Amino acid sequence: MFTSKCLQYLTEKNNQRSLDKRWPQERIDREAANMYYKFLVNIHDKISSNFKGLAKHDPNKWRHFISVNEILDQLEESVVELDFE
Repeated sequence: MFTSKCLQYLTEKNNQRSLDKRWPQERIDREAANMYYKFLVNIHDKISSNFKGLAKHDPNKWRHFISVNEILDQLEESVVELDFE
């Protein structure tokens, strides 16, 4: 869903450029992938800030934290409401 919104936003933005400055589709795809990567890194950093030391490397603690705090539901709601400007 996030990537779809990125592609739509970048395509609309690209269509507003003059013809000689428009990006090829490959560049739009790369930019969307880069935005998605930054989005995931941000999520990872925010979640991992809740862990200390070795707990950061324990997948079970991650699963438990994500489940208890309903992180996936919150992320889905955030992406649904997401609007690029």
